[in-house]
Order: sequence, then structure tokens, then C-alpha cells
Amino acid sequence: RRQILATGFEWVAMRRAVGGSPRPIPDVPPLTVALLHKLKWILATTFAVAFSANGVYLIISFLRFDILGVYFFGFRLTVAVSQLFTQNLIGVIFPTFVRLKDDPERQRAALFRAARLLTHATAPICLAGCVMAHPLIDTAWQGKWTESVVVVQWMLLALVPRLVGSVGVSALESMGRWRTQAALTYLDGISLASTVA
Repeated sequence: RRQILATGFEWVAMRRAVGGSPRPIPDVPPLTVALLHKLKWILATTFAVAFSANGVYLIISFLRFDILGVYFFGFRLTVAVSQLFTQNLIGVIFPTFVRLKDDPERQRAALFRAARLLTHATAPICLAGCVMAHPLIDTAWQGKWTESVVVVQWMLLALVPRLVGSVGVSALESMGRWRTQAALTYLDGISLASTVA
């Protein structure tokens, strides 16, 4: 809340200091307009990812500011672990999906195979992480972040379907279905934020 008020105050102060209305925006070249039109859904997906990653913090700061740090630590710790799987997986699977984009049946089969393999590989790790989260966090941070154990455990339980979802995202990207990806990413952010709220 303070950040929003500070930003509003800075904007008003700068307007007073500069005086007058801002300079008119110059004409946008047609090539830029065409490029923005082509990239609109990729840009929408980028904003959706930012909303999905940060919207929860905004909601928690309004509802329960006192637990924001605990949630942030637990969420970021889980995301750091999941990035090990996600980045490597996408690096391998995306080129495969691109090669198969003209053969929908084989691409669908590859999608289900990758999702099945990822589920079998990560589910035991996530369940073990739920069990080991408390002693590991206590030992590593000497009790400072013990309150975040519950966040880490819930995030680990939700991690398997989220990782499987990243396989689906790679498939959508390989097919160039940016509009669908943007809509699903916004839906993901909204569902995550509503779950936390």
C-alpha cells in the first residue's frame, strides 16, 4: 500500500516540477505496429507470467502482511528447486515438440509420454520433500524459517501438476498457440492467487 501511495506522490510531484503536459507521442512506424500485432499474445503471456509469479504477493500483502515474508521464502525455495526440473526439461522437450508439430498424433503421444515420465520421476521426490522439509529447513536456517515449512509442503504437493503443466506449455509454444497459452497462464495466476487468499 505504501508503495502505491509513494508512486502516486512521486508522479504528482514530478508533474508539478516539470510543469505543463507531456510532449506528444511521435508517430509509430508501421513496421513497429505490425511487429506488435504479431507479438501481442507473446507479450500477453509475459504479463501473465509476471502476474502469476507476483500477484500472490500483492494479495497477501493486503490480506495478511505479517505472513508475506514467510510465504515469499517458502514459495521462492520451492520455485528454485522446481527450476532445476523445468528449465532442463523444456530445453530438451521443446525442440522435440517443434520437430513433431506437423504430425499431431506423434506430438500428442510424445506429450503424454513426457507427462507420464515426469509424474513418475517427480512425485516421489516431492513427497519425500514434504516429509523432509521440516528437518532440512530447521537445520539449514537454524529455526529462522520454520514457519515456512507449511508453505513449502503445500507447494511441493502442487508441484507435480505444475511441472506436468510446463510440458503442456512447451507443446503450446511449439504449435504457436500463444493466445491459448496466455489465457491458461492468466488462469493459473488467478487460481493460485485465489487459493492463497
